[in-house]
Amino acid sequence: MKVRVATALVGLPLMFVLVLLAPIWMTGAAVGFVCAGAAFEFMSCTDRGAPRRMVFWPTASGAAIPLVYTLGEGRLVPAICSLLVLVLFSELMLSFRTGHEIQKLETVSHGVLAGAVLPLMFSAIVRLGMAEEAGRAWMLLPFMIAFSCDAGAYFAGRAIGGRKLTPRLSPHKTVAGSVGGLVSATVVAVAYGLVLRSAGLEVRIFLMAVYGLAGSVACQMGDLTFSAVKRLCGFKDYGRILPGHGGMLDRFDSMFYLAPLLEMLMQAAPAIAA
Repeated sequence: MKVRVATALVGLPLMFVLVLLAPIWMTGAAVGFVCAGAAFEFMSCTDRGAPRRMVFWPTASGAAIPLVYTLGEGRLVPAICSLLVLVLFSELMLSFRTGHEIQKLETVSHGVLAGAVLPLMFSAIVRLGMAEEAGRAWMLLPFMIAFSCDAGAYFAGRAIGGRKLTPRLSPHKTVAGSVGGLVSATVVAVAYGLVLRSAGLEVRIFLMAVYGLAGSVACQMGDLTFSAVKRLCGFKDYGRILPGHGGMLDRFDSMFYLAPLLEMLMQAAPAIAA
């Protein structure tokens, strides 16, 4: 626990700097670093015997996609994804000629998921930050919801305990913890909205509550989704890059559902305006 807290004490200030103060391209590079790490961890988990180049291509694509958005070249993202698909399937076809072990279709599919789909989902963070109105406020919102959901679930689960939520998948999660995450994320989203309103932004508080509630559901679904992948592959953690937390996918799993959900909500019913 001490290591986990120490990592959070270092990581949280860095996150606030990247979201609120750093140039947007630097934020995109940081998000790209997370996406590259997530792609590497996903491929290493699901395809342990795959050649290194089959892990490299999704990792490189994951790093590039968020950065390209922040450099104002978002139109290149479909080309990057198409190129990744072309390269991975070319590797599959060429493996029939080289005399080496034939690549598995599952490896190619996992590479497309890790190097294209997941980065597109996670890049919603930088797309939120590039919103014409109150972009920085939007970009901070998924972090506020995710961290408050995790904290609320942890403390409610420890204090109340009771019935397990998904004992075969995640034996430490409880129904009380899940409800605690829903409540804490909703409260924090509303409080965040009030702070933004006091800073002069136009904020719809009811919609912020909706964001917090829906966002908490997305957080918990993301957590359980990537836990299921770990269980199927026989892993406890995706990596060890973040002491006390595990890998990128262990720490940011909830963001892969939360960020694109908030992007859709922002487009359908914006709660924050300058």
